[in-house]
Amino acid sequence: LTALACSSFADADKTLRVMDPGMKRMNDGAKLVGVARTVRCHEDFLAVIRALADSRPGEVLVVDTDGSRRAVVGELFSLEATR
Repeated sequence: LTALACSSFADADKTLRVMDPGMKRMNDGAKLVGVARTVRCHEDFLAVIRALADSRPGEVLVVDTDGSRRAVVGELFSLEATR
């Protein structure tokens, strides 16, 4: 699946929800493939922790902070995600 563009999936299945085009990769070399688990939070880190706890191996956690500039990922989050 990593060889295919996300747009190919959206073209093949019109019911597939896709990300806002304003979202950009922070690391050009990184690729993620998996089922997206989404969570929305605003100034509430606990919703992110809950989503991480509910996530299954292979899922990609997508966080909508509703424009908040507070950090939602740090050392403890990364350690828990690895666990």
